[in-house]
Amino acid sequence: MVDGNTLLAVLCVTMVMSLADRDVCHDVTVVGGGIGGTYAAWKLRHHELNIGLYEFSDRLGGRFYTYRFPEAPDIPIELGAMRYLTQKTNFSGDLSSLQKELPFIVSDDNASLSDQTISEFFSKYLSDEAIEMVTNILKFNSHNPTAAHVLHFMPENFNVDVYMTISEGIQQLPEHLVKQFIGASRNHSVHTNHQLISITRNSVDGYTLGFMQTVTSDGKTSPTSQFISVCSHRVILTVPPPALLQINLETLQQRHILSTLKTLNYHVGVKVFLLYDYPWWRDHLIKSDIDSLNSYDSLHKCPKLKNQYSNYYDILHSGYTDNRYDEHIRPTLISDLPIDMTLDFGISNRTGRAVLLAAYSVHDLWSELQKNGEKLNLGHHSVSTEVVRHAHMYLAKLYNINMTVIPTPTAGVISHWDQYPYKEAFSTSKTGVDKETVWRTIHKPSAVDNIFIASGSYSKRTSDAWSEYCLEAVEGIISTYFGNN
Repeated sequence: MVDGNTLLAVLCVTMVMSLADRDVCHDVTVVGGGIGGTYAAWKLRHHELNIGLYEFSDRLGGRFYTYRFPEAPDIPIELGAMRYLTQKTNFSGDLSSLQKELPFIVSDDNASLSDQTISEFFSKYLSDEAIEMVTNILKFNSHNPTAAHVLHFMPENFNVDVYMTISEGIQQLPEHLVKQFIGASRNHSVHTNHQLISITRNSVDGYTLGFMQTVTSDGKTSPTSQFISVCSHRVILTVPPPALLQINLETLQQRHILSTLKTLNYHVGVKVFLLYDYPWWRDHLIKSDIDSLNSYDSLHKCPKLKNQYSNYYDILHSGYTDNRYDEHIRPTLISDLPIDMTLDFGISNRTGRAVLLAAYSVHDLWSELQKNGEKLNLGHHSVSTEVVRHAHMYLAKLYNINMTVIPTPTAGVISHWDQYPYKEAFSTSKTGVDKETVWRTIHKPSAVDNIFIASGSYSKRTSDAWSEYCLEAVEGIISTYFGNN
């Protein structure tokens, strides 16, 4: 993985000079180097503007964070986002408007859903395993005459989307966007380790942005005592809501704006990756188990599972890992244990080491466990020995084996996204919030200012769990206020 500093050095050495040595006023300043900020900069790259992109840490990508164990460098593991949705119809996803939209919904090949059978539609986009799973869920409904009929049974438009990822790591997406952004004009620049503190109106140049320089060590970013001012005619803010609330900007302090910014609930999302000398878990979950677990009488066909553990298992075939690693079948295990989900991430072709996503959890116990014990390896994201002990305790229950059978991992990392500029892994809107009103209020919070907020948290969707919603917010702002050059 290429980190932020290395990427910038390769792209444009002249862009990393000190701001104190430059006399620049940007036409547009984009604050936040995650997927929203890099996409906004990329979209504006050919608009003949001087654009500056500023990022809090030393790394571009935000929640698009690909990590590699040195002992298994050919296996990209995702500490944040690991897949994205590709929509296969023009349905808005709003089930309340389904009846009105139904006659006009088409798949991405422009064929009317009403003119296709469910089987015909699924066969275009889903694997055989996925078709079997969905058919089992829908039962007799799958025999209805049109594909449009299935929308009644799939909340959140699940059936018209497919999951995809990037084989070399999802962080490549924002990095590639920045590479093209920098290459489009010598007037464009990227600046890591800058935290936006304030925005004030400047009658001459538009706005003065106050940045505090930061320093990143072992993956942890901390503030320094050095401050820098930058002028800009327009500002696009693509920072997470907790960071947005820390910006000293008069507009954001207005009561109706501030109350709208606080219409979010934050949710835990922890990932624990462990590296082993070999994939020990594959010895305890063979294909015959998977086939029987997919049936209704799994307790009879799968004697390895004790009755009290039968509800720990729910098998889903994970297309994004199967496509990435062309090896044996590796299912996702979803359980009611605090590990919630485990996922086989594959075996290194270079070293033979194996990576297991041991926990993809919505429980906050992992953050507390991380405070105890010793770190397993170097780096800010290293798991503690207490995290490993508890992970093994739950994995032993999951696979119905003795805890002593599980070997000691050689390395491990954890991500919980509870430090600035984040608060938790993702957010959802509070009950009763009108997302249309939030969008109208927040995306351009002042009628007289050219300051825009592009965040998936304040888009027209109910959650920022999918980064596509942030991209939709960026698209809306740029098409409305910057044109479509």
